[in-house]
Amino acid sequence: MGNYLGLPADLGSSKVQALSYIKERLEQRIQAWQARFLSLAGKETLIKSVALAIPSYVMQTLKLPTTLILNFHSTLANFWWHNCPMYLKNHWLPWEALSEKKKDGGLGFHDIHCLNLAFLGKQAWRVATNQTSLVSRLLKAKYFPHCDFLNANLGRRPSWIWISILEGRMILKAGPRWRIGDGKSVHINRDPWVPHPPSYRPISTTDPTSHAMVSFLINSTSKESDFQKINSLFDPDDVQRIIEIPLPIFDYPDALIWHFPNNGSYSVKTGYEVALHLKRNGQLGKRPRGECRKGVLGPLYGMSLPLKIDKGEHLPGLLGASEDNLALGN
Repeated sequence: MGNYLGLPADLGSSKVQALSYIKERLEQRIQAWQARFLSLAGKETLIKSVALAIPSYVMQTLKLPTTLILNFHSTLANFWWHNCPMYLKNHWLPWEALSEKKKDGGLGFHDIHCLNLAFLGKQAWRVATNQTSLVSRLLKAKYFPHCDFLNANLGRRPSWIWISILEGRMILKAGPRWRIGDGKSVHINRDPWVPHPPSYRPISTTDPTSHAMVSFLINSTSKESDFQKINSLFDPDDVQRIIEIPLPIFDYPDALIWHFPNNGSYSVKTGYEVALHLKRNGQLGKRPRGECRKGVLGPLYGMSLPLKIDKGEHLPGLLGASEDNLALGN
């Protein structure tokens, strides 16, 4: 049936087969590039500016199958390490290690899995914050009519799009918190509202009521924090954080914000950073087999090096020297 608005019109029963055109498009690009005998600097530019942009449109809506992501990474790794497809060479480091920032010893290539989740986190953020939109109302009516989006379950017979949005919510849950307005919508113990990651919840409380809202801690007359109640209920560290929360003079409703940027709005850039952090900690599945050691290559980028090394001509050797387990006669 072809594509509609850049996506397959008929997904069928196999997601990998429905999105196989992405891999085919990448292979066509790489076939043309390999005929040019590019330097490592040229390969790096093409991978970052062209190859990694090929699946970006699909990743904003759908979670790519793991098989497709692994094939995509494998194709890019083969192009990076091999000058000619007829003569295969060793991969000195896995793609996960090359996806680290340069200051951490990688090359700054994007990890497709993490980038996919960061894009889907943007969709999850829109559903969570723009509850009056048509899409948000449709999803709520079908999948979570009796709770909010952050606590929604997969439901019965979920669509691929809904499954993808919930995958993006995994990233969203790592950094959202409530900006306190009137405090009437935020539960003291259950909701994230204290500006202290990673939980954004009070460390300890002796709250005498099980359903107390943050408005209980605000003086209704002066619109300021009730120091007596806060001091009697919370740990000293939490007391300091809570009294530093700015409160509006007028009764504004509470708002959900993204903790990491200053403006409180979710961005794909910060979402990608969170996804990388979760993956390093093994919270997005299995940890990568090889790790690029932090600090091995980072200091080299600030040094005055010969031109050939600066251009990356000796990069494979430098990367190989950072690993203890390579078969180099040791």
